Amino acid sequence: MELVNPWSLNFTNLLINHLTMCGPGNVCNITQFSYMNLEFNISKSHKLCPDCFCDNMCFGRGDCCPDKYFALSGLVCDNVTSVNATYDESRDQKASYLMVKECPYGTDQLIKEKCEKDYDSVDKLKYPPVTSILTNLTYANRFCAQCNDDPSYQFWNLDIYCRVFLDINFLSSFKEVVDNGIEHKCILQFVPHNNKPVFNCFQLQEIHFNSCNKTGFWKTRDDDVVYACESDYVNNDAFFKNPFCRMCNPSFYEGEIITQCNATGLWDFFDESIERACSRFELNEGILPFKNIFCRICNAPKIMRDRFLDVSAEIIPNVVLTMNKIKLYYLFIKMNKFLKDYFNFVTNNFSESEHSVKQRTSGIVFHNNQTLNVSKLIYKSFSLQKYVKVCNNYSFPSNLSSFILSCSCEPSCFRHNSCCEDFALQYPTKCIHSKQLAGSRFKRSWPDIEYLVTNGCHMQFRNALYVEELCKNGDRGNIFSDIFSSHPVRDERSGLSYLNMYCYLCNQSPDRPEFDFGKPWDIEFHCEKFIEHKNFIMMNRLLKTIMEAKCDVTYFPDIRTTETLIPQCSNMGRTRYRGTCNSTEKWLFGDLDIKYACEKVSSGALNQFYPESYKCEFPFKNVFCALCNPEVVENVSISECSVSGNDSFYSELDDFGCQFFPEINFYSPFKNLFCKHCSNRREVPQFCLSPNFLSKRQKFMYKRFSRFSIYRNLFMYITTDGELSEDESPKCKSSETYISEMVSFCEFQG
Repeated sequence: MELVNPWSLNFTNLLINHLTMCGPGNVCNITQFSYMNLEFNISKSHKLCPDCFCDNMCFGRGDCCPDKYFALSGLVCDNVTSVNATYDESRDQKASYLMVKECPYGTDQLIKEKCEKDYDSVDKLKYPPVTSILTNLTYANRFCAQCNDDPSYQFWNLDIYCRVFLDINFLSSFKEVVDNGIEHKCILQFVPHNNKPVFNCFQLQEIHFNSCNKTGFWKTRDDDVVYACESDYVNNDAFFKNPFCRMCNPSFYEGEIITQCNATGLWDFFDESIERACSRFELNEGILPFKNIFCRICNAPKIMRDRFLDVSAEIIPNVVLTMNKIKLYYLFIKMNKFLKDYFNFVTNNFSESEHSVKQRTSGIVFHNNQTLNVSKLIYKSFSLQKYVKVCNNYSFPSNLSSFILSCSCEPSCFRHNSCCEDFALQYPTKCIHSKQLAGSRFKRSWPDIEYLVTNGCHMQFRNALYVEELCKNGDRGNIFSDIFSSHPVRDERSGLSYLNMYCYLCNQSPDRPEFDFGKPWDIEFHCEKFIEHKNFIMMNRLLKTIMEAKCDVTYFPDIRTTETLIPQCSNMGRTRYRGTCNSTEKWLFGDLDIKYACEKVSSGALNQFYPESYKCEFPFKNVFCALCNPEVVENVSISECSVSGNDSFYSELDDFGCQFFPEINFYSPFKNLFCKHCSNRREVPQFCLSPNFLSKRQKFMYKRFSRFSIYRNLFMYITTDGELSEDESPKCKSSETYISEMVSFCEFQG
């Protein structure tokens, strides 16, 4: 793009644009805005622009304030190479420096021409760059210094590098030096003095935003801003050559623009001059979602200890290149903790009635205020599986205790796949996909994982109404009402994750709720759309913008800790009937409790179910999905054992269980699995574990050994068995056989 004519530059307009994004601290002469009374300091948390300076050395450092830089005309990046016979392009590129190459108006025409002329190789040697001893300014040659009334200067030194040795001491003219330099494959370049810094323009090539509207979101073109961005002016941060390039490369943002003071309710000091500046100055697109820097200042507290008001976070930005040469903007948001001051601000704004405490009733209430009948479900589970993990006795006869498997009734059981069924049925859980915030075309991209989170108040029975409601319903219909209700957290002590901060808090001890141990999940972002995270003071609004961009966004519950087991949900795409009841259209009972347990209980809460006659590839989501999806239905005609005590298949416990446990139609014509086993109709059992909870080594061993107990397996020595922690070691009962630590599994001896 061709630059605007510098003589038509509206300098006042340029500085106003700079002022409305960077504030009054980034201008040398603030008195030119005296009509606005801008004599105030901006806190570090509101500094969106790099620091700039007003001394002459700033030209060499590349950090001048704009009114300092643009007050000096004729600044260009000029190459100081006289000869490059090695064709080393990298050295040639690095030989361009910022210097004055223009005479002021009214200069003698001969001097002006000698200053501004583009010299050939010989004349470049004759008229090297000079740096002023008095002002530290660098000029393209001595004529430029003279016409700018700067007579005291140092000539730059000549640097010679040749592939074939050359001694210039015996050469009598500049032309001979050039000719011999070409013949000996030399590079002849001038270099500045070490004590006089000069800005090397090669640095500009490494800056991503060095021209306007690369983001494609700039709506109002301003020729003065275009000129300033695409000039050689540099005062850069990570991505932008100068603040003007930031202005003309605005972030993706589709939300409401904040145009007035204290819209957030967080401005804790009043300053009439700031309020007036917010209102009076126009929109600067480089600072969206705010109208201008002054509107940003008057919507935040005077002291911001962190970059964001709601979260302490570290953000790593980058520009990455895909295999298809497409540039993507990358952000990794490492969440440290929620900020309690803002949490208190949010909760203090709830109504008095929402702070009232209500006694919560026990049990799961679902259809028409019906309470989940856990006892009935457990009995049905025994009818289907025979061996069941349960916490409570449920009035079982003592002779059936061998069918009760050891298990845990603590929330940590989800990390080790050791939960009792009755606990898992009643504990509130939900699945959150790692790509929940991603655009639709990225929903199933890697990593395609669903994590199991707690989404209810299980531990405490007395909570403020807002805690219970926001834990259960999350966001009150607005996905980003506040970050505490919309963003998942992980307990750093237990490793368990929660739907949001309210769920975490209502599952802690009410006497000592450890706020800081609830760590928000980290986020990774890849997108062709640029989002300037520095503009936002609320992480919640940044995440909303990230989601609206419909790009590749990934949740990471805990990227730092690899040894911690993160509970995951099963892949519903690889389960029979995708966790829906009566997909076979052969379910005769239509039990609402079973329907709830199949369809509403999270896929990672209960183990997948592999019937003994099935292969392992396609399990049911859980036992209750098997109960409501029988595939062969006959009238139940066998409700007692058909073999005698003398038969090898007869078991007194099977006989008792056949009578004691209820009828299901999954094994029809048999009443239940006990009746089937004691009727001489037993298939070779195949016990399978959910693939989500097996390591690669365990999966290999699982395929290697048959999944029923034979003498060869029972007494086989495995030399590569590893050591397991106490929590991970299986605890077998008298009815179980421990196969190997390699597989880490107890087999059931029916």
